Amino acid sequence: MESASAPSIGLPARTAFMVVVVPVAVAAFGLVAGLTDHWGWYAYEDGPVENLQVVILLGASLIAAIVARKSLARGETSIAVLYAGLAVALFFVAGEEISWGQRLFGFHAPADYAQRNLQGETTVHNLSLFTRLFHLSELAIGVAGTVLPFVPWPAVVRQRYGRLIERIVPPAVLIPYFALPGAWRVFRYLHPEPHPASWIARYPEVMELLLYSGAFLFVALQLRALSTTRRAPVLAPTQAPLAKTG
Repeated sequence: MESASAPSIGLPARTAFMVVVVPVAVAAFGLVAGLTDHWGWYAYEDGPVENLQVVILLGASLIAAIVARKSLARGETSIAVLYAGLAVALFFVAGEEISWGQRLFGFHAPADYAQRNLQGETTVHNLSLFTRLFHLSELAIGVAGTVLPFVPWPAVVRQRYGRLIERIVPPAVLIPYFALPGAWRVFRYLHPEPHPASWIARYPEVMELLLYSGAFLFVALQLRALSTTRRAPVLAPTQAPLAKTG
């Protein structure tokens, strides 16, 4: 007996259920760990959560680049450009997460730059202005990934931009990966504590893990869709043979 499939993504129902449940379970586990003072597993620089984030980001970047190449081969130039940009952005965030190898290779940021960096590192997102922009981008991505799957696109919009919508709007099954980080960011904006509890200051690592996992699954599903569908080639119209004269 074949299993039912989730709408629009072609995943077995059980797999789709697991995709939804895992981020909720991870978020809840991290929250309970923080409240019970067992949050060390996501607190440390270069710890298991941060290293997993980097692996996921690099994997997502590679897949996005493959999707860009395949889209270009199918004649979808604008979509290829979007995914190429996404691949670069994901690679950049991965570099930021490991401070561009600063701790790994033992080099230091220039002194004047380190003084302006909240952690004294080579990262961009720890500069005061960019930290705020990074938080706003997390909120924006969280809201977009939560709301867009529910938008009832008008028929005229679908007719003209349906292919683009399919390629940039995440399926509903990925909503928890965006909704939870977005909700956390809203909570922190509504409760801005200058000196929060240590676990609250580090819990965003868990939320970032979910957000990056959502990006990975999104590009992976896009690659899966490209690999299982073939776009019909555009054939030049054949000319009718000329009738013989004489």
